[in-house]
Amino acid sequence: SAPYMGVEIEVDADHHISISPILDWLWDEWGDFLHQEHDGSLEYGFENITMPASLSYHLSVMDKYRETFDHLLDCGLRGHDIGTAGIHVHIDRTYFGSYQDSAIAKLLFIFEKYRAELQKFARRTTYQLDRWARSRKTCSDSSPWIKKTVKEAKEYPSYQDRYYSVNLCNADTIEIRIFRSTLNIETFEAILRFVDRLAYVAKTVRAVDVASMSFEELIGDDELVLAYWKRIGGAE
Repeated sequence: SAPYMGVEIEVDADHHISISPILDWLWDEWGDFLHQEHDGSLEYGFENITMPASLSYHLSVMDKYRETFDHLLDCGLRGHDIGTAGIHVHIDRTYFGSYQDSAIAKLLFIFEKYRAELQKFARRTTYQLDRWARSRKTCSDSSPWIKKTVKEAKEYPSYQDRYYSVNLCNADTIEIRIFRSTLNIETFEAILRFVDRLAYVAKTVRAVDVASMSFEELIGDDELVLAYWKRIGGAE
């Protein structure tokens, strides 16, 4: 089975833009698969939220994403080039079945161990990460912090701080919040393929093997993801 992923694509601008015609265009293009919401962290833009879908479905509409991204750019909106906007990917928790706790623990471990590489992959500055996608380990005073985090996250309502790389506040999804936004279609596709890979690793690879993986092994052999990693200067 494949994880269902819902994606939030934030776009913003550095000046006031007339949003209504853009929203009408998006509705005509996507219907209710892609809906828009206001987000308090954005100055003039908005957030585009997809329905949950498998990677293969997202890939099947990649041309439509490309057309949409070009249109948003033409309208003066930006993804990467504006510091406020991010891309968040929600992984459906049911994908992990009865292994949910161990999968979360592995994701927490991965996001700590490879924080420097993931920061580069996500195209984020340290300031941006510390603001919107903090490290859980540095926020925990407990040595078995992973176990503690997994346990506390089950008490969702009392666990409302979502500004971590791995956000566990949602009952139905695990949210990966680390990525800077983009309206570059290759970058967008690489992010989706990479999160799909992360979900697979968290579900199927034993913790002891995750612990000994290199970041390149974590990325896997997806050519598009590897090409992206090389393009942004990640591969030595």
